[in-house]
Amino acid sequence: MRPILLVLLDGLGDHPHPELGGMTTNEAALTPWLDAFTARAACGLLWPLGRGRAPSSELAHWMFFTGSLDSFPGRAVLEALGHGRSVAEDEVIGYAALRAAGTGRDSGFQLGSRPRAEDDGDARRLLADIPPGPFGGIGFAMDPVAPGEALLRLAGHAHPAVSDTDSFEDDLHPLLACQALAADPAAERTAEAVNTWTRAGFDLLASHPVNRRRARSALQTFDVVTTKWWGRMHPTIPFHEHTGLRGAIVSPAAYQGGIAARLGLEWVRPSPRPDEQESLEERLRLARDLLAHGFDFVHCHDKTPDDAAHTKDPAKRIAALESLDAALEHLPSPDEAVVIVTGDHATPAGGRMLHSGDPVPFAIAGHRVPADRVTRFGESYQAEGSLGHLLGGDVLPLALNAADRARFLGARAGRFAGSAVGAAPAPALELGAGSGAALVPGEGGT
Repeated sequence: MRPILLVLLDGLGDHPHPELGGMTTNEAALTPWLDAFTARAACGLLWPLGRGRAPSSELAHWMFFTGSLDSFPGRAVLEALGHGRSVAEDEVIGYAALRAAGTGRDSGFQLGSRPRAEDDGDARRLLADIPPGPFGGIGFAMDPVAPGEALLRLAGHAHPAVSDTDSFEDDLHPLLACQALAADPAAERTAEAVNTWTRAGFDLLASHPVNRRRARSALQTFDVVTTKWWGRMHPTIPFHEHTGLRGAIVSPAAYQGGIAARLGLEWVRPSPRPDEQESLEERLRLARDLLAHGFDFVHCHDKTPDDAAHTKDPAKRIAALESLDAALEHLPSPDEAVVIVTGDHATPAGGRMLHSGDPVPFAIAGHRVPADRVTRFGESYQAEGSLGHLLGGDVLPLALNAADRARFLGARAGRFAGSAVGAAPAPALELGAGSGAALVPGEGGT
């Protein structure tokens, strides 16, 4: 048996670009280490949530780790857990963010820029003064976690099935009305309360002394609060119970820490480094240390490709990929671990889409993984791989099988630490005092 290392390059998938001769940035970049890894791997194309679907990072990760979105609690819950906040089982939590406001296309109300680090003091004062309600019987309490951003806890009989008011764009996009997403009176009441709270906040911010002072100093004012990522806790099977693996996540992102907290994984938060190659090298070093100290599964996350793609400049995306490539020299060998290199979604390096429904290159190498004929890393190359087209729920089973840890599906094992090969044995069931007899799950014939 071997441990598993999942190296996830955030937003790795891309569109073809005319200026690159119809290639994606992954295909145009010079990535000798990725190519060398691909040459000893089995390859395919990964559709995290299905063909044509453009997932967020948190949805794709949840699918990778659990195989289903049924227990997904919402990004705001994960952010809360990642920031070390407690979350009650029945609590509805959203995420609030201050934005500038103005007029844009057709003179409509539009969203503008967000607070920066130097605006944090003013942003906290603005958020603290927004009326908590109650509105429609629902109270609003904010817990700041970043400049101009806060967890938004709802008190009362609230429902998480309501839409975002944040349009997820940085400039000149409208503030959206909150709408119920379920035919439930509680969802309709919650949406109405969110809209009333948003209007009350807008009225207060328009005349707030902090904004008046900022306007006199020719600084950006922050005039509205957007909401998004609503959710609440759902029953969730811990990672080790359905895999038998001791797992860890190496990432600085708070929502990744929330995933770790909710699924019972260790969270290792690396220190920020300005150099992209050094940053990934440090994360891979931490991952290898975890594997050396008895962890069976380590997820190593890097957001550099996603950040570069959001500039909508293919040249910047190519430069980012090439800088990361040298760090992959430090991947474990197939004799040491099963290694997967892939992404969580496609972030096109051109056009207007935030994420797209394009597939992501996928490669897995290990001592029992037969390499196919693919020798270069990129979408059109991986399309020729032996694994074909994969879904997000295939990632963990493929890794477990390559690590000699596949679960035998002919047996209906319970949820306990011995449900995967190599984990601690299941407890015996005593039949009677002094009888010397016991039943041990999993010892029947095949």
